[in-house]
Amino acid sequence: MKEWMFDKSLRVLERMRASVYSMEDYQYIDSETEGKNGANRAWGLYAFLLHPDQRNEEAIVNLFIEEIKSRENDDWGGTSDAVKIGAYLVSLYQKMEYIPLFIRAKNSNFDMHCAFDRDYILSNGVEKTLSYVNNNDLEWKDDFMYLYNGPDNTLTWNEEDIERWKGNVGKCMNKWYIEPVLGDYGFFHFFLCIGDTDTASEIVSQWEKQVKEWKEEQWVMFLEFYEDLDQKDKIVKAQEALLSFDLENKQRIDIFHSLGDCYLSIEDLEKSWSRLYEGLICLEKMDNWYEESCVNNYTQVIVKLVLKINDMDNVISKEAAQWLQTNFEKLDINSSETLTSSIKVFDLIGDKGNKKLSRRRLDLVKLHNKKWKLKNKKSELKFQIEEIDDKLKKLKKKVKSLESKLK
Repeated sequence: MKEWMFDKSLRVLERMRASVYSMEDYQYIDSETEGKNGANRAWGLYAFLLHPDQRNEEAIVNLFIEEIKSRENDDWGGTSDAVKIGAYLVSLYQKMEYIPLFIRAKNSNFDMHCAFDRDYILSNGVEKTLSYVNNNDLEWKDDFMYLYNGPDNTLTWNEEDIERWKGNVGKCMNKWYIEPVLGDYGFFHFFLCIGDTDTASEIVSQWEKQVKEWKEEQWVMFLEFYEDLDQKDKIVKAQEALLSFDLENKQRIDIFHSLGDCYLSIEDLEKSWSRLYEGLICLEKMDNWYEESCVNNYTQVIVKLVLKINDMDNVISKEAAQWLQTNFEKLDINSSETLTSSIKVFDLIGDKGNKKLSRRRLDLVKLHNKKWKLKNKKSELKFQIEEIDDKLKKLKKKVKSLESKLK
């Protein structure tokens, strides 16, 4: 695995050194190009991490800047493995001129502000950095001091803390990316997040080869990997294997539902209903089973199954529709998709009463959803106002500072 990864990363670096290399393939441009460019950028930074002798300072810094732009413009915010690798690599150059990049990364979005290590602003050393900041006229000084002191001015730093942190970051880089354990989800997730499913699949394939005994834990890991890769045949294989272990009733209910859904997606309708039926038997053993959250999931697959067959003379359709008719009134269904499909099923079987009930419930769910969206919008606007107020305060400070200097 290590040789395969090293070979691929070397090819990435060769491509970056080639005459046809263009930074446009690595830049953050917009959301449409970010899928491909973000993957290129992540692979570039990862390749530089793996090959210290091949590192190019200018290229690394440029890649880091583009990854920061991605964090600033991503609709979902969040952090990324690429920004962590980029920050680490840039910090190794020990240059004061890169401190503003760490500040910018820290402030790129809410999640980054929470998760990105503020220690990076002192990665050149506490005393050395403070001396530089205090003896130079820097546009980013106020932002630096805010991170240095913390929001309540209570943070304290010393050289030992920073050296210890730098050592820990280096160990993490080695553990997570350079010498990862194949079964480690984080390493797999890194490539999955950048859309490189080929590499992610290869990691899982290599992990499978080294598994000596397939116990419940290994099958659970297998399932998690292939659920993320959305490979239905592998998901089915893992779940069928897990049923051979001594599982709690709730676990069996969840697996039977998932199997029913998977078999339906590959159009094995008989197996789909068989596994759903076994799950319903387990479900109905529970007290007040119809109040369980998984009931909505089961109902959703059952109505899909009936509509897929679209023939009420079919034995599976009859049995599935019968269960739905018998239990629908007491089921706690809060999905507009499920209720919309239920209306179609009841129309198909001529059940006017449950069809009417489905419509009333659907109207109720739509109103609840509308209320939730408005509340969410209100919270979002409040957060944006707070962000603007914070920026105004910082800008006023900078204006006052500039005015005092002009005097």
